[in-house]
Amino acid sequence: KWISVQKALQSMENGLGFCDVVFGWDIADQCIPDLEVTGWQTGYPDAFCQLDFDTYRMHESNQSMPLILADFEDSDGLHSSICPRSLLKRIVRKATQMGYHAEYAQELEWFNFSESAESMHDKNYQDPYTIT
Repeated sequence: KWISVQKALQSMENGLGFCDVVFGWDIADQCIPDLEVTGWQTGYPDAFCQLDFDTYRMHESNQSMPLILADFEDSDGLHSSICPRSLLKRIVRKATQMGYHAEYAQELEWFNFSESAESMHDKNYQDPYTIT
């Protein structure tokens, strides 16, 4: 979501609203039908999120655009229960409370392509065009 610098700075105190449709999109930004957490039946409301300014960096493909990740937190726990970052933070807290030190790593073994099955077939599965 693109927001102004002023709005980002204002969110430091109060957080901000972000449409909960992000929890119902597939990889092609198509809404997944019949979800309980989001959809036409919920009206796609804003969910409360807090920008994590520790994640600030410049966007890879547009060096003039800053990128900041956010955590979803809400009083009923609906969105924070499915937010990957919020879930990971809860797991780390729980592990710490149990006396463990959690260490995590992500193994990146895939690429995302801007191709269809048909276009790949037509290209004899050679030189796929990457999204990034």
